[in-house]
Amino acid sequence: MPLLAADIDTTEGERTTRAIRDTGGEALFHRTDVSQEASWTSALSAVHEAFGRSKRR
Repeated sequence: MPLLAADIDTTEGERTTRAIRDTGGEALFHRTDVSQEASWTSALSAVHEAFGRSKRR
């Protein structure tokens, strides 16, 4: 299952993403400011573009 690493700290977000990928996982980093709705919208769009929309609900 793909994972989104959403963080305002680019260095730590990329480090987390790299660690997941290095162990065989699927991950995407997106710099996200959780206090800004537009930032979350952008993160979700990036997930849908990279991994497709989940059919699970």
